[in-house]
Amino acid sequence: MRVEHSANHGKWIVLRAVLSICFLMACCTTVLFAQSARVTKSEFAVGSSRKADAIYDRYARQRITGYELSPFIVTQIVPSPTPTVGKIPPRYSDVEYSRLILSTLAFPPIEPLSGRGNERTIVQTETTPEGIVHYKPAEAEVVDVLNRCVLLLDTGESLRLRGVRCFSNRDPDPVIRYYVREATRKLREMTRGQKVRILLDDPLRDLDGNILGVVIAPDGTQLNQFVLEQGYGYVEPSDFYPYQDTSSYYAAENVARQAFRGIWSKGK
Repeated sequence: MRVEHSANHGKWIVLRAVLSICFLMACCTTVLFAQSARVTKSEFAVGSSRKADAIYDRYARQRITGYELSPFIVTQIVPSPTPTVGKIPPRYSDVEYSRLILSTLAFPPIEPLSGRGNERTIVQTETTPEGIVHYKPAEAEVVDVLNRCVLLLDTGESLRLRGVRCFSNRDPDPVIRYYVREATRKLREMTRGQKVRILLDDPLRDLDGNILGVVIAPDGTQLNQFVLEQGYGYVEPSDFYPYQDTSSYYAAENVARQAFRGIWSKGK
């Protein structure tokens, strides 16, 4: 019995030794596999390695001696497409790393406002001897009359008659559309292809970005009051500051109202 027990004990020792050797071989194989995965991973890969997350995290979290570019990330700052395996990755300081990252970004060229000074515009200011700054009277050629009685100038700017609001040519009311077309036709006859005089004041622009101004036609007609008197539009109070006088505009609108002209003819 003792001999048989000793024999069985010896078998268990041999079996445990074999299992230990197999376990060690498996561990060595895992390490070698991880190393081979690191070696075969090149800088042509995009993003982190799914097979070597621990190695990637070690590179990503390294902050002691400065930033170190991971061999598993390829950006435009890599000087050449040669693999970095087996080489010591270069270390960068915070400033150097920031410059490298910014150098990979493509920013559009920014043109300063001073570089646009050559563009033509009717908005010019001058200072009086009393030190008051105001807008100079301007002259421009009218290229066309757009929707809502907006004048297109040869400077490329759009100008709307200050204090006057016209309806759109897409208004659902057929009567309104008729007088909108009539206003556009009349303004084209009076201004298109001719130079007009423009008086500017604050506020300079409306909410649509159009320049606001009082327009005087070549024959001396003030188009702002003309449009209101003919019933082509109505007074727009938002074009003025509260302290500015708008009585002449409302007087011109009342002329069209009492005569039932234009858009006011519907109340006849």
